[in-house]
Amino acid sequence: MASNSILPLINFLQHAEEASMDAPSLATVVEELKKFNSPLFSFGQTVWWDEPMKVVLLLHMHQHGLHLPFVFSIHDVDYFSKLRRVFLGDEEFLIVSRNDGTTANLWASGCETAILFGSEATPTISDYNRCGIPLAELAKNYSENASDFIDKWTEAWGWKAVVHNSIRGPVTAFVRVGDVIKSMKGLLEWAVKNTITMIERFANTHLETANAFLMLVDRCAEKVGLNACLSNFYEEIYKSIVKMLLGFVPSQLITTNSFRFFNFNSRTCMRERFKAVDIFISPHTRQLATEAYDEVAPAIGAWRLNEFGHGALPFELLSEDFGRGTICVDGNWLIIRTPTRRIEAKSNEPLVSRKALAMLIEESFGSKCALIGKALITPLMLCSEGVMVLSETGSAYMDSTKRLVAKLADAGIRVSLRPILRVCYSTFDAIRNSNLKLTLPKHIAKFVGEEILNASDFANAWHGSVKEARRVVERMCTSASLDSTFDLLRLYDEQPEYEQVDSLKSEFEDTSLQLHELGAELNELIQRCKALKNEERKLIQKLISAERYASELKQMMARMNEHHLADKWEALKEERMNTLSKLHQLHDMLNSLRSERRRLFQRLLQRAYSEGAEKLRQARKEQTIRLQFRRLSVAREALLAAVVTYSHFRPCAWWLPILDPTGEWWRSVGKLAKARFERW
Repeated sequence: MASNSILPLINFLQHAEEASMDAPSLATVVEELKKFNSPLFSFGQTVWWDEPMKVVLLLHMHQHGLHLPFVFSIHDVDYFSKLRRVFLGDEEFLIVSRNDGTTANLWASGCETAILFGSEATPTISDYNRCGIPLAELAKNYSENASDFIDKWTEAWGWKAVVHNSIRGPVTAFVRVGDVIKSMKGLLEWAVKNTITMIERFANTHLETANAFLMLVDRCAEKVGLNACLSNFYEEIYKSIVKMLLGFVPSQLITTNSFRFFNFNSRTCMRERFKAVDIFISPHTRQLATEAYDEVAPAIGAWRLNEFGHGALPFELLSEDFGRGTICVDGNWLIIRTPTRRIEAKSNEPLVSRKALAMLIEESFGSKCALIGKALITPLMLCSEGVMVLSETGSAYMDSTKRLVAKLADAGIRVSLRPILRVCYSTFDAIRNSNLKLTLPKHIAKFVGEEILNASDFANAWHGSVKEARRVVERMCTSASLDSTFDLLRLYDEQPEYEQVDSLKSEFEDTSLQLHELGAELNELIQRCKALKNEERKLIQKLISAERYASELKQMMARMNEHHLADKWEALKEERMNTLSKLHQLHDMLNSLRSERRRLFQRLLQRAYSEGAEKLRQARKEQTIRLQFRRLSVAREALLAAVVTYSHFRPCAWWLPILDPTGEWWRSVGKLAKARFERW
């Protein structure tokens, strides 16, 4: 999946849906597989998700008499988990959900699962923001605990994982069964219980199958031992789930793990899966291959090779002694850069071939190391030797790997690769043939229109419900710039997907009317105050002019007196007396205006901050918050319902035998399954 954020995921799923529509039937593809005469490689990090579903290929191969090896490998060479923060407590392994708060950017691959219809798709803060909901602001201002609020509203529905309580957990290959089994059983009990409760009036056969499934954990743990590595345990679980689905374990099924599959030493290094090493280590192609890799890597958020250190190759070495580290080659020197250590080894000759590299690794670290490719390189390693089997929405980096292959070809480096085979399941379409009656989760029931319905009715309705949910999401994103609650109310009126808010709307409109009337009254007072202020300014100008004129008259009278011009002096005196009288009148008028303005302003303050006005504003605030939270609820339901296709394409394999012990659902999945070759 390209992202756990839902809005990008919707686009990703739409492309996958279009691709699957044109895909041929699985039966047709199986016939074409005969041409390649190559093993099929199915690599997955856990057995509790969709990996066992790929044995639908074995079902068709068996029916067509095709006996190519089908290699399932637990991809145990990655970190079991990565957390942004460590949780309090003494537990080494914890069960967590995915959210955009305390577990944001969670990496959890070693032990994850989902309940029916669940997935790791997360309604993120960014998703809500684009839907016009300031989630972080709501959390800060309108919740008692902002962190819990964010966790609740951004939690992936129906998905949990076991994680190691550390920033970077151990590599899965080095996790022991005894370390994780308690948390694993807790995870599966949660998942099975919550899945079964979605069946209306589930029968004893469902409980028996569910209990048998849960007992697999103890039975397989007893078989391999608590001190065995988790991947060996998963191999046993995988074969048990395959038997639950097919009724038998096909002879061409080979189970392994990636630590074993990518074992790199002087005896294994010439296998086809390691051909890509020569491209990046040979002096004839190293520079060109490195440039091609560095050009593509940033597109998936990966580092360029020189960012790992001088001489870095796009491969890592895995050893139980030092963990996992990037391989760097500089002349005769091999440097392994782990997150905490730098390990060096020197060869007697330049390291310019995989053979030379393998001999030095074996000499320095033993014969049990694994050489694995970084994300862009692993598909090259697998497709050099066999057909890589992916689900329709699996491995979102594949387009970038294709660009790398194209750039290598442009540089004159040809890589011979088998195709990728993408398998598409019609999980929720196939459920129509089961005899189930479903109790749907709220977000799906909202758009299907019913909470309880027969599986056949659900199969008919769910595609339309996803489309409707996506339309709601699109409209919410379009209206994300709404800047007033009235706009929000109009949105409620115009869009039928919102529930009735007549009562709240009536309250809001009544409050708004009263606020409008109050605002009009306050505005009238403000305008009257402004008018009085303007009159004051005009009076002050008249006063200034009159005072200036009176002063000039006084000076003129003094000059008349000096020159004994009595007649003119008397005229000026009279003029000055009139001016002084006018000044007195102007001062009285100014004082009166100021008194009136103070009175109006006091009235304005009293009305604006009266108890009644404060109650109106508080009511408006509370109503706005209620509307925002209603919009938040609608957004979460729509976002989750818009990506139901994700679990349709990648169901947990154990759902099928537990919910439909008759096997009819699984057989229908097999009949409807499609697949397509993806060429390089």
